[in-house]
Amino acid sequence: MEEDPQEDFLKLKFRETARQLWREYPHLTFEEMVEQPDIVALIPQGEVRSQSQLIDLVSPELSSAEELPILKVSKIWSLGDAAAMWLDINPFVFNQAFQQRNPSFYTMPIFPGLRDRWFQLRDKASQAALLGELQTINDKDQHWIKPRDFYDWAISHAEEPSWSAEKVFAALNAQWEIEDAKNIQPEETKPPSKVELKRIEIKRIIESISAIDTEFDRLSMPGKREDFQNLCIQINKKMFSVAQETFNDYLVGLCTFSSGARETDYYSKIATKLG
Repeated sequence: MEEDPQEDFLKLKFRETARQLWREYPHLTFEEMVEQPDIVALIPQGEVRSQSQLIDLVSPELSSAEELPILKVSKIWSLGDAAAMWLDINPFVFNQAFQQRNPSFYTMPIFPGLRDRWFQLRDKASQAALLGELQTINDKDQHWIKPRDFYDWAISHAEEPSWSAEKVFAALNAQWEIEDAKNIQPEETKPPSKVELKRIEIKRIIESISAIDTEFDRLSMPGKREDFQNLCIQINKKMFSVAQETFNDYLVGLCTFSSGARETDYYSKIATKLG
């Protein structure tokens, strides 16, 4: 069957919109998702799409390939994400199914043996982290890890990746080796990257808020990520005027937000006190 570029582009828009909505409202089923105004607004004018057609448009790919572009730019992954990538499973699907217990995602046709292997690999890596054999960052009972550290640990412990994942990690490892060869400066004198500078500034903003509001908790941030990003843009428009997903990547390990939180004027009010 001949591919339709226009239909492929439409599906990409549906998936990206649905992904963002699921991050905000993780318990939405597929049937509920296709009724969301943001999804309905994407239907081309004059066209009629059945519920099953819309569900197909919003459904993520089960392969890790869809998540790879997002994770490749992240210097730190959750342990669950790393385990899923190792098995060539889309981490977004597993996060929705197992962490949020989304009923629709839980019944997606992932081979049962892969589910079991994901649990085993994640638990084995978690145990290694607890024993100090695997270097991780623990934030609110969630282990975060550098992709290369996970790769080195998995290889040294004879964990076999899936065929597709083996190619992905081999390419990533080759990239890491090139970066090592170029890195002729000592780590302590190497200037921070643009992403690191943004994370440093976000940390400074969070610390400034904590100094003003003693009840402020960075592990349970008020409102939504968009609200906090608007504050950061107000403080430094050039640095933080980026896509929401990109900004979310900067926040990993620095702060967390509650799922399904509502919009808040907390940050607009405290902005006047930050100077």
